Amino acid sequence: MEFHQLKGLVVLAEVKSFTRAAQMTHVVQSTLSQQIRSLEEELGVQLVARTTRKVELTPAGKAAAEYAHRLLQLRDELIHEMRQETVQQSGVIRIGTEQVVANYDLVELLEGFRAVRPDIEVVLRDAISGRALDTMVAQGDLDLCLINDIEGYPQLSGTALYHDELVAVVNKQHPLAKQKKIDWSDLKDRQVIIPSSNEMLERKILQRCGLYGFRPQIAYRTSNLQITADLLKKDYVSLNSSYAAKTHLHNKTILRMENPIGREISLACRSGKMPSAAAATFLKYVEAQKVGTKQKTG
Repeated sequence: MEFHQLKGLVVLAEVKSFTRAAQMTHVVQSTLSQQIRSLEEELGVQLVARTTRKVELTPAGKAAAEYAHRLLQLRDELIHEMRQETVQQSGVIRIGTEQVVANYDLVELLEGFRAVRPDIEVVLRDAISGRALDTMVAQGDLDLCLINDIEGYPQLSGTALYHDELVAVVNKQHPLAKQKKIDWSDLKDRQVIIPSSNEMLERKILQRCGLYGFRPQIAYRTSNLQITADLLKKDYVSLNSSYAAKTHLHNKTILRMENPIGREISLACRSGKMPSAAAATFLKYVEAQKVGTKQKTG
């Protein structure tokens, strides 16, 4: 069975004329007739009812024409996809980050990749939440995304880049500032600030506080660390990733938590769909860097 035979059957089903179908497929009529006969012999059924007046497809022929049409469409989609992959090999990678994750330093990773593949452009896009990133990747608006709590997004699969934990941040005059580590129960009756637009993280915070018998008093939800720093001039307690607190909340007291909430930041793509060649190249680079880091520290 060959594609030119399938195409001949599909066209014949549409025009119901060997003469016209042969013209449209750029073969002589005898060649088209032979292609159809060969197809009938291979399938073991009669596909075309031939008369002197007209050409009609048998029920089997109609069913075969529908399958042939779908196969030809799949072939065209494959060719288009592979051509797109070739273009994207030296193209653009679109990477999205949610606000709460954007605080992680990607410069070293991106600059290292740029040094080895200057022909591939990287475009970074911000999203309000992980849910928005999940949708953008699924719809093809992004190739990759940097996301927290990937287990909450079944459409995504990826590789962990950073491991972190949630810490409490207060101003230096805060009553808790003298402690090196605090317990979740220390947050009871405190006004807290949590990252915004991260439903899963908020759920984990509520669950953890619930284990200690209270519901936190959430004063603000924001992932803007400048606003957080300004709010911490008051006696709020901000819950942030350890990395974000150390790199952006200067002159504040960072308190580790007993039984902390772990955070795993992953570089993800759409599950079950092969990423573009350019994106695949970046993923391979990231994996190589992780292996190299483990070897140096092992």
